[in-house]
Amino acid sequence: VLVPAGSYTMGASVAQQDAVRSLCPTNFGLNTCNNLIADEQQSVVITFNEPFWIDKTEVTNAMYFGTGDNLPVVNVTWSLGQQHCVARGARLPAEAEWEYAARGPDGLYFPWGNTWDDQPRANICDVNCPSNYHNTPYDDGYAQTAPVGSFPDGASWVGALDMAGNVWEYTKTVYRNYPYSATDGREDLSNSTTARTLRGSSWNWIALETTTTSRAPHISGDPDTPYYGFRCARDYVDGDLDRFN
Repeated sequence: VLVPAGSYTMGASVAQQDAVRSLCPTNFGLNTCNNLIADEQQSVVITFNEPFWIDKTEVTNAMYFGTGDNLPVVNVTWSLGQQHCVARGARLPAEAEWEYAARGPDGLYFPWGNTWDDQPRANICDVNCPSNYHNTPYDDGYAQTAPVGSFPDGASWVGALDMAGNVWEYTKTVYRNYPYSATDGREDLSNSTTARTLRGSSWNWIALETTTTSRAPHISGDPDTPYYGFRCARDYVDGDLDRFN
């Protein structure tokens, strides 16, 4: 999907963080809930002078292996995710690009809007989830990963799907504190061991973490896990719309 040029505020406001704390399971405790959102401030205005493309869905087993199903590919390292995107003439998205594609110029706190309403819009740790911190009575119909595109009502403003839940998604950005700056070294691809930033939460995690500002470091050392996946992005090139239409 094409993400238009424009501006947005990256990071959560105090009011947004206050509003979303109610989504934290009671058995987590307030300190744990606060720690989960502590890295979403300070906010900064980000401007994109050019549009860019981002995958409509997470990369699937079928897309990655050439055969298989429409479940998001998992157990793939950050390096292999980046290699897959490059082979397609693309790259992993920067963290700022990912958030803009998810929330847009209106700064939505979820891809679909500003509130969580227990409608099945994302695959999280629901009543089917084996973990003891699952969100109830939410039922998304899946105990683990769901086929991509299973939640059309959770689409972002540009039509990107599964930007909340299903699998955490790699970005190309080194995980660092805010405020975000693209020129402070966090977009350096030469460092293959430093933890990169994950976005979007996953099927084994909670509603609190499905916000468009939620972020986490992937485990340093570039392991693979059943909770991590990715989608690709690439720069817009003049004539793209003519080719794709």
